[in-house]
Amino acid sequence: MLEQKNQTLALAATLQALQGVVSVARRGRVEPIVVQGVLAGVLTPVKADYEALYGGTLRLHIGLQALVEQFEQPRDMELTRYLITVLQLERRVSRDPQRLSALGSGLTHARRQAEYFDSLDAPSVIQYLAGLYSEQVSTARPKVIVQGAREFLEQPSNATMIRALLLAAVRGTSLWRAAGGRRWQLLFRRQALRECAADLLGP
Repeated sequence: MLEQKNQTLALAATLQALQGVVSVARRGRVEPIVVQGVLAGVLTPVKADYEALYGGTLRLHIGLQALVEQFEQPRDMELTRYLITVLQLERRVSRDPQRLSALGSGLTHARRQAEYFDSLDAPSVIQYLAGLYSEQVSTARPKVIVQGAREFLEQPSNATMIRALLLAAVRGTSLWRAAGGRRWQLLFRRQALRECAADLLGP
């Protein structure tokens, strides 16, 4: 069923982006495949099939694996906390027409940048997305409080990457909701989402 598949992929993208945030905050780095995978959903116009939007399930392998693990037996409560906060934040932003309009214009500009540099994760694209998050998302509530090692969090390049990844997480949540995702499903349809993610991961 396309709706459930889309919900699963969007949720996986959200989790992958948040795992990237955790990785930067704790270790000062994130694998390019993590960033490229989630930014595809930010920098590509929305398509009916999210697998095409994200450029295939392989790009979201890490997020799909995280979904399976978190819905089977949560191991990273920090990741769960970030997810809950981002769900609330996206809902608040979605109810603000002015923010939505500014985000839409900003994403159009970011897509042009990505096309110009022929790269989803070009430094200037990451910088622009981070600024968009700071201006249009982080000023809403609740605020995402990122925890990690101070030595990594205080580095400007890491702070920029974290903001860009948080924008990707908010985008993933927005796509999840657009595909019919609702918060109650995270409690009562966990098994179905986990099974769909496992199927998408393949053998």
